[in-house]
Amino acid sequence: MEAMVTNPAQAVQKAAPPAPIDLPELPRYHRRMTWSCFLLSFLAVLPGPGPAPSTPAPLDVFEKLPEKLEGYRRVPASERFDHETLYQHIDGHAELYLSFGFRELLVLRYDRDGEAPIEVEIYDMGRSQDAFGVFAHGMERAEREVGQDSQYLSGMLTFWKDRFVVTVTAYPETEPRRRAVYALARTIAGLIKKDGALPGVVRRLPREGLAAESVRYFRHPVWLNSAYQISDGNPLALGPDTDAALARYKTGDNRHLLVLVEYPDERRAAAAEQSARKEILGDQPGPVRRPDGRYAALCRKKNRLALVFYAPDEKTARAALERAAEREAR
Repeated sequence: MEAMVTNPAQAVQKAAPPAPIDLPELPRYHRRMTWSCFLLSFLAVLPGPGPAPSTPAPLDVFEKLPEKLEGYRRVPASERFDHETLYQHIDGHAELYLSFGFRELLVLRYDRDGEAPIEVEIYDMGRSQDAFGVFAHGMERAEREVGQDSQYLSGMLTFWKDRFVVTVTAYPETEPRRRAVYALARTIAGLIKKDGALPGVVRRLPREGLAAESVRYFRHPVWLNSAYQISDGNPLALGPDTDAALARYKTGDNRHLLVLVEYPDERRAAAAEQSARKEILGDQPGPVRRPDGRYAALCRKKNRLALVFYAPDEKTARAALERAAEREAR
């Protein structure tokens, strides 16, 4: 779903368009990041796990996974981690899940003599939108082999479906273990009876020229800045009650980034627009040529903000905003 120039442009400069260059790579899955108290304050306002429910927990259905599969036997003992204990299992990466409203994690293992176990992690994120957000954060290529979207990388298969993110890991990788990973993943997906909705802001991304593997959904500036470093602060006023999406686009040799943000009301959107114009565009009417030679622009419609970054010229920046506006009108 990645660091760039942070200083706003001082003026629009008339110059020949820069040569096409590659956009920065988005972060790999589970890449370590430096966390600030800014992120911790965001996590503090998220709801905790709440009291234990009287009905079966959503993860209970996965306790029905088969005892034997592809020559592997399920280890009887499973583990569960909640909002307070997640750090014990994925120390250094828990912030990603917590920032998307994580509920509970179930960890299972399948064993075979003489081999390292295959580990299964099933994350209950509470909402399908948040499950997609976690999955997309580490997406490097878009596949649909399992669940609603999936990705297989060197022994680790990750997919999302409805409110769940699932990772099945078999290191070291061999062809028999790869088959077992896919068999396990498809069995788990079969226990999830319905698909979940994508975030509305993601559905509103224009389709023309979209690089599907680049889509990111987030509510915190840490995840935006991990893809495109806007500033050290939060000029877009992102927070728990905002929805944002980012994607890369390519049309011919022209490439750019598009960010869409939805706010709870027009007042918040207008304030964010004013802040963004000052900190990102240098109080200039866009499109603005930034110090890196690329162009940025923004526009607002009611409670929604659209921003273009890294465009090669003013024409591309304006056209990207027009496509975003057309998509909004549908």
